[in-house]
Amino acid sequence: MDDSYSIANLEELGDMFKKLLIILEKEGDYEVKYAKTVLNKIVIDIENILLNTNTINLTEVFYGIIQDYKSLYPPKSGLTEFFIWRDDYNERVKANKNLDDLKNNIKKIIGV
Repeated sequence: MDDSYSIANLEELGDMFKKLLIILEKEGDYEVKYAKTVLNKIVIDIENILLNTNTINLTEVFYGIIQDYKSLYPPKSGLTEFFIWRDDYNERVKANKNLDDLKNNIKKIIGV
């Protein structure tokens, strides 16, 4: 686990998790219900932590976020197999590239 986590990382993650949650709410079906629940929990946790940053241990906070995020990637469901469908191939590629970029940016910060 990385010891160089910062409040700025936490704020950035909060924004990215909100964007991912919006995508799942708009594009997902019943198969992403668990993922939406976990993402909503992460967003709320981050918002609450950011209200009082004086007493937080960032390593512990990020450890919890990492564990929750990893739970979104079981072998055959969740975000592992989630993609955005568009009838138009070019629109589908663009939408999924944005999704993949978002997930990759999250992974860069949390180190998974």
